[in-house]
Amino acid sequence: MHKGVYAAVMVFAALLSSVRVDGAIAAKSDDFVRGPAQWLMTPDEVRAIRSATTDEAAQKAIDLFWVRRDPTPGTPRNEFRDEFESRVALADRDFRFHSKRGSLTDLGKVYILLGPPKEFANFSAQSSLEDNSALSHGAGGRFEWSYPLGTNLGLSGRVVFIEIIGTGEYKYDLQHGNIGGALALARQRAVVSAGLTEVPPWAVPKAVEVTVPSPGPAAHPTPSPAPALSPAAPASPASAPPQRAASAAGVRALVLTKDVMAIDPRGAGDPLAKTAVAASFTTHDDLGYAFQYCGGSGDAARRPAIGLTLTISGESEGKKVHFSAAEDDLVPDGIPALPGCYLVRGSLPLAEVGRGAYELALTLTDKALKQTYDLKQKFKVE
Repeated sequence: MHKGVYAAVMVFAALLSSVRVDGAIAAKSDDFVRGPAQWLMTPDEVRAIRSATTDEAAQKAIDLFWVRRDPTPGTPRNEFRDEFESRVALADRDFRFHSKRGSLTDLGKVYILLGPPKEFANFSAQSSLEDNSALSHGAGGRFEWSYPLGTNLGLSGRVVFIEIIGTGEYKYDLQHGNIGGALALARQRAVVSAGLTEVPPWAVPKAVEVTVPSPGPAAHPTPSPAPALSPAAPASPASAPPQRAASAAGVRALVLTKDVMAIDPRGAGDPLAKTAVAASFTTHDDLGYAFQYCGGSGDAARRPAIGLTLTISGESEGKKVHFSAAEDDLVPDGIPALPGCYLVRGSLPLAEVGRGAYELALTLTDKALKQTYDLKQKFKVE
């Protein structure tokens, strides 16, 4: 398993998680229920979220899910969600199994619900003759995790994971450590405001919307940065030097491109200034998108924790089409030439989108500041 430093830079939303055509119901609720939050859900919450018939209704149900687990009601920060997202990021990094997200494996599930173990052991790919558990037969390697206060977590011993021969995936063994009971207890303890039926006003994030003009028809224009978006301060002029531009918090310069990998945040000056922007793509292209997010000069040392959601809406062959991707958690690239600013970029294939006119909508949330930005850009697929 990979144990390196989490140096995530890009968002690759290659899998569009839901498709809505001609008014069909979007699958935002299904995305959430199928994600790592499923380890925390009660049956009633699953039913409530799945019953949502619009993205707006699904988001309200999801917001209620999180606020019911906020250990400090009435404050802008939800410490439980922050810790959950941190554990999900580490699980996705370290426990990935082929195409399955690490947070959706048994290793990820236990890590998310019980936290990091104090000790872990890795045994060779041999089944113990003294172990008569169901998983030990036809199994390979073995992991054992121990927790310093296991009884407080509902554990009666070590958590054991067995590698299944034929697949190579590790599964926890229900016959060791009372792991089933411990996971159920963790889900139960997470809910601190079970009586809430609506999201209270103090838990509703304030959003700021900005629409960035579409790029011109030139093949390789060099755009001027859009003014910085700042709820608390006036926007900086586009001609401001990089150091001054970084002092204003916000989002700037959303561009679409066919070669997002060519953008180098480590170079001199603005990394988007020389980007070959595009307004038209083919079904053989990847839709690349990139923008800057600045936390302000006072936050230059703080690498923001960012959530990003993506939707594509438009019309193809006379039919309305809607694609959406579940929220991704990002650790963006710092831009040395712009202290306090970061590059956010990603791409997705257009093979399944079809020819037509579309609008890309991105929602970025700084999870520490509880600030949300909505960005939009139009494009065509020919």
